[in-house]
Amino acid sequence: MLAPSAIAVVQVGAIVLGHVAGVVSEHDRASRVVRAGELRVGQYPMLTLMVVYTGTGIVLVSAG
Repeated sequence: MLAPSAIAVVQVGAIVLGHVAGVVSEHDRASRVVRAGELRVGQYPMLTLMVVYTGTGIVLVSAG
């Protein structure tokens, strides 16, 4: 049987890795769609959203 702390570590790892994969995927897509001069600025909103999602997910896992 796994300890609750081990389950929480796996869940937090999955949240972080999933959100990193989402940001990388979004960057790849944006590099094909957005003009080169606007690439970095255009990705800030998505990066901010993913950081908020990651933080919220970690808070929800640790609150239980």
